[in-house]
Amino acid sequence: MLLFGFLFVWSWLVAVVECVTTQASAGAGSWCLPGEPCWPDAGSWAALNASVGGTLSAPGSAAYANASAMEYVNWQFEDGHAASPLALPALAVTARSAADVAAALRFAAAARIRVAVKSTGHTYTGRSTAAGSLLLYLHAMRAIEWHAAFDDGCGGGSGGSGQGNPPAVSVAPGVNFGALYEAVDSRGFVVVGGGGSTVGAAGGYVLGGGHSVLSRSLGLGADNVLGFELVVPNGTTLAVSPCAAPELFWAALGGGGGTFGVMTRATHRLHPAPAGGVFGVKAKYPMSGGGANASGWLAAVVAAQPALATQWGCYFECLPAIGAISALATWDVSCLHYGGGDADAAAAGIAPLKAAFDAHPARKAKWAMTPFPSFWAWKRGDSGGDTSGVASALTSRLFPPSALAAPASASALAATILDGVAKGVNMQIALVLGGAAATGGARNDTSTTSVSGHMRDGLWHVVGATGWIPLEPDALQRAALRKVRAFGDALRELAPDSGAYLNENDWLEPGWRSSFFGDSYAYARLLEAKRSVDPLGLLECHNCVGSNDTAAEWDSFPMSANEQ
Repeated sequence: MLLFGFLFVWSWLVAVVECVTTQASAGAGSWCLPGEPCWPDAGSWAALNASVGGTLSAPGSAAYANASAMEYVNWQFEDGHAASPLALPALAVTARSAADVAAALRFAAAARIRVAVKSTGHTYTGRSTAAGSLLLYLHAMRAIEWHAAFDDGCGGGSGGSGQGNPPAVSVAPGVNFGALYEAVDSRGFVVVGGGGSTVGAAGGYVLGGGHSVLSRSLGLGADNVLGFELVVPNGTTLAVSPCAAPELFWAALGGGGGTFGVMTRATHRLHPAPAGGVFGVKAKYPMSGGGANASGWLAAVVAAQPALATQWGCYFECLPAIGAISALATWDVSCLHYGGGDADAAAAGIAPLKAAFDAHPARKAKWAMTPFPSFWAWKRGDSGGDTSGVASALTSRLFPPSALAAPASASALAATILDGVAKGVNMQIALVLGGAAATGGARNDTSTTSVSGHMRDGLWHVVGATGWIPLEPDALQRAALRKVRAFGDALRELAPDSGAYLNENDWLEPGWRSSFFGDSYAYARLLEAKRSVDPLGLLECHNCVGSNDTAAEWDSFPMSANEQ
C-alpha cells in the first residue's frame, strides 16, 4: 500500500512537470524532454528518488523552489527575459554526497536527460539552470577537511613545485568563501577566493579560473587548487591532480564549470597570513560637483594601473543606475595591500593611484589608508557587492597593461567608461590580474591549467552591468540589454585582441570560444578532454566547451602558435 501511494505521488509530480515544462531551446533536440515517449515513468523516478535518499523534487515543492532559485533571477527564464519562462529544470536532486551525484548522472545518461549543476547559483549567465533538465543542487554538501601537509601525489607538492607538501583545506561545493575566509583566518591562514562572500569554494569559480583581490600576490583561484574530486558523467568518481589525470586537471581548471564533470570537493592551498597584517584603502571620487574633474581623474587612474605594486589589488565601482542619476553618482574604490605591515612600502606601492586623486582635487573626494590585522578583518567589512533576487546582465573585457599605460589609450578607455556611466551602465572594475596571476602563483607554472592567455596577460577587468525589475515589460528589459551590449562593443574595439573572463561575460559574447579560451589549439584540446569524459554530451551549458560546435563557428578563431 505504501509503495502504491508513493508511486501515485510521483505520477502526480511527473504530470506537474509535463504541464509546466516546455520544450528546451533549439539545438538540444537529442535530449529527452517532459511529455515525450522517452520520458521516464513514475516508477523510474521513484527508483531514482530512493537511490538519492528521497531528495528528488518537482515543481510546486519547497525543495524544488530552493534548488532551482538563482541569485540573478532573470536566468530562471530563457535568454534572461520574463516573456519566455522556459529555463527552469524539470526536476532537481538535492545531493548530499558524491554517491548521490553519481546515481543522478547514471540515471540521466540512461534516459538521455540533460543535466545542469548548481552549487550556489552565483552565475551571471545562467549556466546552472537549463530547461527540461535534471538539476543537481550541491549546496547541502558542506564538509571541510584540514591538511597540515597535503600530498597531491606529485612528489614534492603541487605538481612538483619543489616546495614540499603545503597546508591545505578541502571543501565541498556547499561551502562559500565567506565561511571559508573566516575559518582559515582563525587558523592563521589565507585562501584565494572570490570577491563575493556567497561564491562557492568548490565549483564554477575555480573551474573558470577565479580572480581575486589576492591574485596579484598569490595567483588565481585555479592556481591554488591542489587537487579535486570529480564525478564524471558515467558516474565514476575521480581524484584529479596535476599527477593523477593531469589532462583532466588542466581542462577543468579554466575550462569552466558544469562541463567535464561535477566537482564534489576541491583542495585549496593555504597561505600563512602576512606578518603585521594588511593595509586597505577606501576612497571616493564624485562624478560632478565640488571641483570634480571625473574625466581627467579617471584617465589618470587608468594610466596609473600598470605602475601599482603587485601587492595591491583594487576594486573600482560606480553605480549610476542604482538610486541616483549619473551626474550624482560616486566612484567607490576599495584596495588591499597584501605585502605585510610596512606602512611606508604600502603607501609607496599605491602612490601612482593616490597621485591621480591629488592631481584632480574635488571637495567630496576621500582617501584613507588603514591597517588591518588580517585579510579577513579587511574583507568582512567589504561585502563584495553580493546581491540576491535581482535581474542583471553584464558585459566585460580584460585589458592588458599595454592598453592602459599610454596616455591616448588611457584617455580613450576612460572616455568609454564615462560614456557608459552617463547612459546608466553600472561599472565594476577590478585590478586583480598581473603579478602572480600571470605566472601561476606558488606553482610558478601556467601550463597545468587551461586558464586563457587573455587572463594571464591581463591587468584590468572592466565589467559593465545593468539591471531591471524582474517582471518589468520585456521591451524595457531588452532596451537595458542593448545598452550594456553597446558598451561591450565599445570595450572590444579598445582591446580587440583580448577576451572576456569566463565567469563574468555577456550572454551573447561574440566569438566566445576565442574570447573565453584563447586560440583554436587550446579549444580543440579542451573539446577532446570533454569528449573523453562526456561522449554523450550529458553536461551542456550556455557557451561552454562543446556547446553547438559547428565548422562555421570555428572560423573566427585566431591562429595559434601550434598552427602557424
